[in-house]
Amino acid sequence: MKIELTDVTIKRLGETLINNLSAVLENRKFTGILGSNEHACSYLLKTIAGIIAPTEGTVKIDDVDIYLESPHSEQLRKNNSYIFRAGGLISNITIRENLFLPLIYQFPDSTEEQKLEIIKKYFAIFELDEMLLSKRPVNITEMQQKLMIIIRALITEPDLLFIDNPFVNLNRKYQQLLFEFVEEFLKSGDRYIIYTSGNDIPFIAKSDYLLVFNEDELIGEGTVENFRTERPEELDKLLNEYYKIAV
Repeated sequence: MKIELTDVTIKRLGETLINNLSAVLENRKFTGILGSNEHACSYLLKTIAGIIAPTEGTVKIDDVDIYLESPHSEQLRKNNSYIFRAGGLISNITIRENLFLPLIYQFPDSTEEQKLEIIKKYFAIFELDEMLLSKRPVNITEMQQKLMIIIRALITEPDLLFIDNPFVNLNRKYQQLLFEFVEEFLKSGDRYIIYTSGNDIPFIAKSDYLLVFNEDELIGEGTVENFRTERPEELDKLLNEYYKIAV
């Protein structure tokens, strides 16, 4: 898979979040977007995912501009899923109904029983009580809401998965279960993950490529090993000053 960003600028409410970014990610299975401005990193992730169009520039996946409407761009978006940092569940319907929505869109010919079996499979992976399916988002905890957001993205079996701050609102148990799932996901065929990260050390250490930003500018890109051996000051400065951690 090839993801190509050309002269991408993202502005919101007069603020430049990403300035004139050009980058190519080709056959990078696990890419991290790190930066001092997590808000800017989240917007960039949404732009690559086809959710928020750039102010300027183009985003292409396998040479298809995802913001030009075509059967190819529509299919690319259907093959992607996005795990939001928080929020996104519809409050006035049950968890079961929330989770059925992407399945109805993605697998319109499957039966209700088949859709429910898919959901139950992911409830088992994350060791969740199926009683949650009858509740509404307002009646469950923030951690349970985050788990529903994760499952909603995974049940469509995406080829490209976007994750915004994976461990937010998760305790250690579910952080570990999510990370174990990610490892298996990347092993299961031609699949890719792009994520933004706060202090998610396992994700950073596992990555095969990093894009590192200082405010709105790309200050470095490469493998984790490349940063460690050739440009340790760039990654160390970012992680130590902004995240208080070290890889």
